[in-house]
Amino acid sequence: MAWKCSGNDAAQSWKFSGGRLIHGSSCANDKASGGSGSPVVLYTCTGAANDLWTHNSDGDYVLKARGGTLCLDDPGYSTRNGTQLIVYTCKNGANQHWSLP
Repeated sequence: MAWKCSGNDAAQSWKFSGGRLIHGSSCANDKASGGSGSPVVLYTCTGAANDLWTHNSDGDYVLKARGGTLCLDDPGYSTRNGTQLIVYTCKNGANQHWSLP
């Protein structure tokens, strides 16, 4: 879920390593390999294509599954706390550009 950055909140501590977006001991995952429009959830890191990502120069996190055509997406360009992030067809929009502090 998207949430306004608060600085030192442990709930907002992410790292990108080995193609995984990691929070604690879990990975950002395309829930049940649902494809475009499906929610991104935290799940046990398995190394499956639905929890492996690349981070390109535009700032997009591109999911390895489905031929690399899906990106981490903030639907509707929402800035509201609690917005469920999804994977969606890569469009190079601002709602798909991400950076880690």
